Amino acid sequence: MILGAGRGGRATGKELLARGTDDGIVDRNPERIRYPERYILGDAAGFDVLERAGIMTCSAVVSTTHDDDINIYLAINGRRWGPKIQIPARANQDRNVSTLHRAGADFVLSYASTGVSCIWSSLKGGDSLLLAEELDVFRFPVLPSMVGCSLAECRFRQRTGRNVVALEKDGEFDAKPSPASVLTGDTQLVIVVDAEAERKFFEAMNLQTR
Repeated sequence: MILGAGRGGRATGKELLARGTDDGIVDRNPERIRYPERYILGDAAGFDVLERAGIMTCSAVVSTTHDDDINIYLAINGRRWGPKIQIPARANQDRNVSTLHRAGADFVLSYASTGVSCIWSSLKGGDSLLLAEELDVFRFPVLPSMVGCSLAECRFRQRTGRNVVALEKDGEFDAKPSPASVLTGDTQLVIVVDAEAERKFFEAMNLQTR
């Protein structure tokens, strides 16, 4: 179920439809009702509207409205009505990200910080990927001093506090690298970090931050 038929809600619905997932989009503005079979006209603050939209049987509720107070309210009530429902939510202001998490949202995306992260990733050369709010996946080349050493011998966890989640070589990924995996000069390490952890990682490896 998608709450809000703005650009974000419609884009979410389009992607779900492309993946063959049934969805219902709730909005109180009749001008936004595009397809009556998929759209539900009404205020998502009312349980009768959500019940008509299928709140009792849906697996996820995506809150995409332009009002953070409404998104917080919907997250609270969505969690009450369905403790096991997944609740992704939109935050229009960065300061409300933590509030939405406390309200019951499983995943929160802030347009501002997500946009900044994507732009910054592009400016840094496109070697990192935005995975979630304030969380990046980036590739790190094997240093000459690491060649011939195993992951265990490099002691990444002890030195940086980060785990290598995958190895990439010649376009092939090893998503479950063994501690005994021997590193070669043409291998890249795949690591998941937030901004602060990335800075500490580069400091621990005696390198400049990208």
